Amino acid sequence: MTVRASLLELLLPRTDAGAGIQVVVAVALLSAAAVAARHNRDLLWLVAGLGTVTFAWFGLRALH
Repeated sequence: MTVRASLLELLLPRTDAGAGIQVVVAVALLSAAAVAARHNRDLLWLVAGLGTVTFAWFGLRALH
């Protein structure tokens, strides 16, 4: 498997397991960002907005 194919598989998984791993990674990264930004209200809103958009994309992809 080439590097390009590996990166493509990470961004656009072909299996449900790959999509599940993508969600777990997104939850972990957004949780870490929220903890890091918890003392700055503006950054916390930014992280919450990015999380909302990310999971909306996941939902739209699941419907498609």
